[in-house]
Amino acid sequence: MKHAAFVLLTLVACRETPSGEPPVHLIRNMFNQQRWDAQEETQLVEIFPDKRTNRPIPAGTVAQGALKDDDFFYRGKATDGTFAKGFPMEVTMDVMKKGERRFNTYCTPCHGMTGEGNGLVAQRGNLAAANLMKDQYAQMPDGEMFSVITTGKNTMPSYSVQITEKDRWAIVAYVRALQKSQMAKMDDVPADKRGEVK
Repeated sequence: MKHAAFVLLTLVACRETPSGEPPVHLIRNMFNQQRWDAQEETQLVEIFPDKRTNRPIPAGTVAQGALKDDDFFYRGKATDGTFAKGFPMEVTMDVMKKGERRFNTYCTPCHGMTGEGNGLVAQRGNLAAANLMKDQYAQMPDGEMFSVITTGKNTMPSYSVQITEKDRWAIVAYVRALQKSQMAKMDDVPADKRGEVK
């Protein structure tokens, strides 16, 4: 018991106490390294002969994850350079729901809820929006529709900053679903279900 009390008192006595003295560092220049502000000039010409503290990026380097070398996913292009048909990812119900949310946020002001070009912006006469239910848009390759969202076309601006590539593809998938729902024919309905259609 006395041994335990001695250890406890020793530990309490050794607790850290504040000191006004500078800390002891065996390798002082590692602790107090010289630093420069952005655009500041340095006198270390033996290291940086041009005296620039901001170092240029080495030629040919790309930030990790920023190469974007998948032309299908990032540009909507097939291997032969034409606009791709289909999607670079699996189109699931989650993708469709996300596409619907993004469409409602970014596209409906001009294109309207059904994509017919009758959104509030178009109704107020500010600009004409494409009717995505027209056959020319239904026949447009998926990659081209993705590209239009990315770069813009005519009066439509680019949405590459506001919408990620994955979400742009989700919007394309949702537009395809809208087109099928608005342009469906009786032949598209399975034969055993046609009696249920009114």
